[in-house]
Amino acid sequence: MRRLLLVTYAWPPRGGVGLQRPLAFARHLPRHGWSITVLTTREGPFQTAADPEEMRSVAPEQVLEVPFAEGAVALVVAAVARQARVPDEAITWIRPAIRAGRAALRKQPYSAVLSTSPLPSCHLIARSIAQSEAVPWVADFRDPWTGYHHEHRDPVRAAADDWLERRTIRQARLLTTISGPLREYLRLRHPQRIEVISNGFEPMVSPVLPSSVGPLVLRYQGKLNPHHQDVEPLFRVLAAMRKTGRATPRTIRVEFRLLGRPLDLAVKARTYGITDLVECGPAVPHSESLRLTAEAHAVLVFDWQDDDVIGPAVVPVKLYDALGTRRPVVLVRARASGAARDLIQGANAGFIAENDEQLESALSRLLDRHQRGDDLTIEDSAARHAYEWPTIVGSLSSLLESICGVPQ
Repeated sequence: MRRLLLVTYAWPPRGGVGLQRPLAFARHLPRHGWSITVLTTREGPFQTAADPEEMRSVAPEQVLEVPFAEGAVALVVAAVARQARVPDEAITWIRPAIRAGRAALRKQPYSAVLSTSPLPSCHLIARSIAQSEAVPWVADFRDPWTGYHHEHRDPVRAAADDWLERRTIRQARLLTTISGPLREYLRLRHPQRIEVISNGFEPMVSPVLPSSVGPLVLRYQGKLNPHHQDVEPLFRVLAAMRKTGRATPRTIRVEFRLLGRPLDLAVKARTYGITDLVECGPAVPHSESLRLTAEAHAVLVFDWQDDDVIGPAVVPVKLYDALGTRRPVVLVRARASGAARDLIQGANAGFIAENDEQLESALSRLLDRHQRGDDLTIEDSAARHAYEWPTIVGSLSSLLESICGVPQ
C-alpha cells in the first residue's frame, strides 16, 4: 500500500466548509490503495466546530497533531503574523509540523506529500518536508494563496505574499485546484502542470424529500459576503411578487442560515416589507445543513460579484450539497460566465438568473410546479454523478500515481 502525507490545517475539531475537501481525500483515497497520515494542529482559532457525524467514515492510519511553537520569540512572530497575515495567522505551527513530518517520512517510506489550503502555511510545511526527504509534492488550492477573495492587503503585504508564494510553489511537482477559472489564474503564476479536482458531494442512499404541502421553501446556508454577494435582487423580486399577490406567507418562504450577522439581513428584509416571507437564523452543523437542504424545494446561491480573475472561479460548497440532495439551484445575479454557472448548466441543476426579470421567472416557475404538486427533484444524470466524491478522489489517486511513477 502506498503512503500519503496529507498536510491540512482544516481538520477536526476545526469545522467549516474547508473541512469537506480533506475529509473526502482521507475518506476515499484508502479505497484506491493509499494509506493516509494526516499532519495538522488542534491549536489556533476557528469559527465553527467540526460535525462529529462527518468523522464516522473517516479513519486515516494516523493523525499527527502538532502544537504551535512556544516561547517569547514564537509569541512575537505570532503577533506580527496576525497583523501582516503573511503567510497567515497560524505561522507558529510551521516549524513543529515540519519536524513531525520529517520524522514520519524517515520512520517509513512515503510515496507523496499532498498539502491542501487554505491556509498557505500548509504549502510551506509540505515543501520543506518533501524537499528534505526527496518525495514528490502536490499543492492543492481550494482557494488561491494570493488574490484570495476574503483578503484585502496593502501593496507591501501583497508583494511579500506574492514573492513567498512563487518561491514556495515552484518546488511542487503538480498543482490541483477546484475549477477551470482558478486553474487559469494559477497558470498565470506557476509553470507546472495544473489539474482540476473539483469539490463534490457524498452519495446519499435515501435523501429526505421536501413536503408537497405548504409554501415553497427556498434556503440559503453559510456565509454571505455583503460586499460580493447581492441579496437585493431577491428582495426586490419578492416585494414585487407580494404586490401582485403571488408571494404571501402561505405560498413562499425564504430561509437563511448564516455564519455571521443575520440581524443585518432581517433589517434589510424589513425595508422591503417582506419580513413575513424571510426567516433568518444561525448556521448549523454540516450534517444538519444537508438535511435542511434536502427538505427545501430549492437552494439559493448568490453569485460572486468581483470583477477580478477570482470572481468567476468561486463555486460555493452549498452548490455541491444541492447536487447531492438533488435540489434545484437558483443562481441569483448570475455572472455572464463563471464556474458556478457552468456547473449548474452542465448538470441541468437549476435556474440562471442574471437580472430581476429572470429571477422572477424562475421563482414563478418553481411556485407553479410546487402548487401543481410536481416533483422538483433534478435529473439523476451522469453529469451530476461526475461530482460524487468517490469519482473525484479516484481522479486524484490517478494523478498521485502519475507523479509517483506507479503504473496506471
